[in-house]
Amino acid sequence: MTLRGRHDEDANAEILGVVILIGIFAVTAGIISATVLATPEAEKVPAASIEITQPSPDALRIVHLGGDPLPLDRIAVRGMKSDGVKVPKEGLETLRVWLNLDGTVLSNGFNEVVNATDWVSAVLVWKGTGGESILSSWSQSSIYGPLGPAGLAGDTSDLVENPPRTQPTITPLPLVWSPGDEVIANFLPLDNTTIPAGDPLGFEDRSTGYITAWSWNFGDGHTLETTVPGVIFDHTFEHQGDYYVTLTVSNNTTGAHDTVKHTVHVTPPGQPSPLDFTISPRDSGNHELTVTCLASLDPDHPLTITAWQWDALDAQTGTLKQYGPYYGDVFHHPDLTSIDLKFENHDGLTNNICTIMLTGWSPYLEYPITVTKTVTVGPELRARFTPNATSAIAGYPISFLDESTGVVDTWHWDFGDGSTNETQHPEHVYANPGEYTVTLTVTGYDETIPGDHIVTDQATATIHVEEPVIAAFTSNLTSGEAPLTVAFVDQSTGGPTNWTWSFGDNTISHEQSPVHTYATDGKFKVSLAAEKYDPDSYSVEVKEIYIWVGSPVIADFTADVRNGPAPLEVHFTDTSTSTSADPITIWEWDFDNDGTVDSTEQNPSYIYTSAGTYSVSLRVENSNRFDTETKGAFVTVYENVTASFTADRTIGLYPLTVRFTDTSSGNPTFWRWDFGDGYISMERDPVHVFNGTGTYTVTLKASHSFDSDEITKVNYIEVVDKPIEARFSAVQTAGPHSLTVAFTDTSDGDPEEWYWEFGDGQNSTEQNPVHTYSSKGTYPVILTTKIDGTEYVSKPVTITVYDPIEARMSVFNREGPVPLAVSFRDISTGDRDRRLWNFGDNSTSTELNPTHTYVAGGTYNATLTVWNSLRPDLTYEASTTVTAFDVANASFTANVTSGVAPLAVQFTDTSTGHPTWRIWDFDNDGSIDSTEQAPTHVFTRGGVYLVSLRIGNPAGEDLTPATMTIVVSEVLRASFRANVTGGDAPLAVAFTDESTGDDILSRTWDFGDGGHSSERNPVYVYGTPGTYTVGLTVTNATGSDSETKDDYITVTVPPPSLKAEFTANTTLGGTPLDVAFTDLSTGDPTGWIWDFNNDGKVDSIDPNPVCLFEWAGTYTVNLTVTKDDRSDSEVKTGYIQVYDPPVADFSGTPTTVSRNQPVQFTDLSTNSPTAWAWDFNNDGLSESTVQNPSHSYSVKGTYAVRLSVSNAGGSDTLTRDSYITVK
Repeated sequence: MTLRGRHDEDANAEILGVVILIGIFAVTAGIISATVLATPEAEKVPAASIEITQPSPDALRIVHLGGDPLPLDRIAVRGMKSDGVKVPKEGLETLRVWLNLDGTVLSNGFNEVVNATDWVSAVLVWKGTGGESILSSWSQSSIYGPLGPAGLAGDTSDLVENPPRTQPTITPLPLVWSPGDEVIANFLPLDNTTIPAGDPLGFEDRSTGYITAWSWNFGDGHTLETTVPGVIFDHTFEHQGDYYVTLTVSNNTTGAHDTVKHTVHVTPPGQPSPLDFTISPRDSGNHELTVTCLASLDPDHPLTITAWQWDALDAQTGTLKQYGPYYGDVFHHPDLTSIDLKFENHDGLTNNICTIMLTGWSPYLEYPITVTKTVTVGPELRARFTPNATSAIAGYPISFLDESTGVVDTWHWDFGDGSTNETQHPEHVYANPGEYTVTLTVTGYDETIPGDHIVTDQATATIHVEEPVIAAFTSNLTSGEAPLTVAFVDQSTGGPTNWTWSFGDNTISHEQSPVHTYATDGKFKVSLAAEKYDPDSYSVEVKEIYIWVGSPVIADFTADVRNGPAPLEVHFTDTSTSTSADPITIWEWDFDNDGTVDSTEQNPSYIYTSAGTYSVSLRVENSNRFDTETKGAFVTVYENVTASFTADRTIGLYPLTVRFTDTSSGNPTFWRWDFGDGYISMERDPVHVFNGTGTYTVTLKASHSFDSDEITKVNYIEVVDKPIEARFSAVQTAGPHSLTVAFTDTSDGDPEEWYWEFGDGQNSTEQNPVHTYSSKGTYPVILTTKIDGTEYVSKPVTITVYDPIEARMSVFNREGPVPLAVSFRDISTGDRDRRLWNFGDNSTSTELNPTHTYVAGGTYNATLTVWNSLRPDLTYEASTTVTAFDVANASFTANVTSGVAPLAVQFTDTSTGHPTWRIWDFDNDGSIDSTEQAPTHVFTRGGVYLVSLRIGNPAGEDLTPATMTIVVSEVLRASFRANVTGGDAPLAVAFTDESTGDDILSRTWDFGDGGHSSERNPVYVYGTPGTYTVGLTVTNATGSDSETKDDYITVTVPPPSLKAEFTANTTLGGTPLDVAFTDLSTGDPTGWIWDFNNDGKVDSIDPNPVCLFEWAGTYTVNLTVTKDDRSDSEVKTGYIQVYDPPVADFSGTPTTVSRNQPVQFTDLSTNSPTAWAWDFNNDGLSESTVQNPSHSYSVKGTYAVRLSVSNAGGSDTLTRDSYITVK
């Protein structure tokens, strides 16, 4: 829940149908319309209740009463002293120290007294992303509490941020109560409010009177207790239903109290209201604002609105205006669905938050639908702002707090340095020192301004920015022998006024440029802290081991080699000197003078991998001094020369002029060229003319002072006396698309470049390209080569691309009896001009559509081959099958014609006339058993079978089927099975005869216990346990057969019956009661399931468990025992009775009596005692065991009365001293 302060005390809030919109929460009497007023969605304020009180004049107590934790970096406490001085407490570390808090979060239960000397008011604010919100406030003159009255002396504009134009300014009003007033509970939302589940519903305390405690109950298990007046908060009902929200207010001093109950109807989530209205031209402005509200009903929603009403509440004047109710359909009364309203701001200081509510009634809903929106009218627009500093340091941010009044639409900040910003509360960093004028321009809407109604105002402030202090220093010396006097010079910038020097020997100085003497040897760190004030700037420069004091050391070194080709390995030798008492311990070598340490060895080796001239540096140290020796150009490393060259042309007609270019590596300085024609040159890049034809070998020798190299290019230059030709060949010059052609360059010379034109708009620069032609056509191909800059063009070669060929034919009368005349047609596609027919009987034809006659029966493969004469190597073929039939004659053979079942017979069709179909019938039943040419059939049972074969072809069917007789005999075999082979006696077993063989005449069963049967499938009962061998003998005309199954039937002794039973060592006692249960079950159970309270859950599986009954009650105990697949249960109802021990209590009436006047005693003991012992004079004797006795006293005096009570759970005694007085 989020607590916020009361903003209005208008007594008219109880008018039916009126809804007050406070802050950003819209609460309605029907369906809620939660309108978030901020254009960017504001961050939700934490739900925390913070109480601030003043336990003493110089202190405040801050208590976190409950709710969300508050991170310290998101809150601030801002106080004000009696003289108007503001005291901010802000920032993580500041708040931790002031609040005496170890952590970084203010959590529930925090209670701390903090220093607040001479404070007269304070507020605790939440610094949200969308602005600041007050969480709690206090002042000496007003009631304190979360969002209670501000009561802040002086200007409070810096305590509560002015929010953006669509948020109302928070100005809490003081609540003044008089002790003794009656208290009346009241709150918003009104009774019968409707809200979707999961949406926050705003609550506001509207109670009146002198109230000290508020108790909220939301009817969903959540409550809120507070001592804070006028709270505003959110509560979310998560589930659908009707909830009764009650608020009880009370005055703990007078005892006055009151309770009010409102019903909240929570609908399923995600059900938008079908009723809505718009506000135009805008919902905020300044001075005066006239708006038009237009109602609308969702046309796709099935709900019908039959009555509606407008309510408008001016929050400043408290004026409520009602329009309606109007009856009928919203769509049928457009003149009444729109109203014009005018709101004004009479305050001049704060925003006037006016509420507009549209209420609709439907005959289908029990409660009305309401939509609530607000209009904000601000006072006169005035630009105001405050920077957090007017004197600052360049490079550090300055925060600007907008404090403008009225509803602001836009903010424009000009910081005076060319930078601007459009946010409400910007932060700016000035990069350079100077005086800057900051201008804030705000715009808003004011209906009283003519024209576009836009009003503008400006405010300015001057910011003085100074250069930051940057500490820096130098000195006349950094090393020497003790005593060493050093003059330090301050070189700081930014105009510091204070200096603090630390010389590293436990001495300091505040002079600007001090002189310091080091008396002892050592290495010393020196630091300078420079600062100035108003504005504050501080800087420190630290130089580690800056001053060296001690015996001198002299660095020096040698090398074994100082020049050579890369890679060059150099061995360095340290020759540095120092005093023997303080030897050198540190060596730092820099082999290439790049400022990095390459080795810390005394005598290292280093490999130079790149050519160059290198300076080498050695720095050495003893305990207190150092020295550096740098030797410039100490090592020279050169590259080996690799000779290389090119020529601008290598072939051409004589006389041929060639320009040669040296491309040698290793930076040679000398060149010698031999052109192979008797001429030489010493130039780097010579030009030479070859005057005779032939081929020439060119040699170049390149060198420098350390190395040389030579390269010879044999037959490099070719001089000819006839023109050079470009030529090429193609693998093929014709074919169907897509035709891929591989071209090969066969040009003269050694071309450097190739340019192919393929005739289809495509080209290539490869030497031997492969190109694909995708379309039909004739394409001229040309190759252009380039040698030494001269182009040579080939003669064109033509590539012919034709449509792809597909061989296809049509055939008429492809099957039939001989002689068979077949018509063939060539229906091939593509560019073909050649064909050849092959009819499969050694006959051919080249006609387009030939007819051929087959004179002999058979199956023939007829083919058509077509091609294009340009590519005879590419042929295309189509084929078909032609069948000419002779007259069919059925016949077949079998591999066997008799045998014992099961008998497998392989049949083979030997018919003539090329049958195309065949039908086998293996048992002469008229059905088709196979259509294969050579089927195999298994005869599973004995008998005489007539097998027939029918055949046919397109020439006709053989009307006389071929037949054959197969004789199959069956073997006699005894076989049987039983439905069960084991079980408890008596065991009934059903036997089934599964014997095979022809015409079984008799059966003899032997059951193994002396019993027999001649039935086919007998049922036999075994009465005696044991293992039995069963036999069956069957007989027919051919003989007999037997089957015997040893130990086939096993009959077992039946187990004893299973019976659950148990007992307990005690069944009655007081809490806690230990009960030991003992299993008395019979039948040798193997499993136990105990349920000690008969709730269906397993409490123990031990055979003899112990259970502790901790609570009073009567318990039914259930034991289930199991063995194998059997079980039995025993349930003892009310078996265990556990009692709480009684607690003695009583009263007597009257307690002051005359002699012999009876006193009636009443037993008030709890936990149901069953026995009573009364001692009316506390003499240790029991005068009565009645529960409620009467007793008379005959002697004056004061008597103590004692009552002892007991039950099965225990006993208790209560003695009331001086209880009865007898006069």
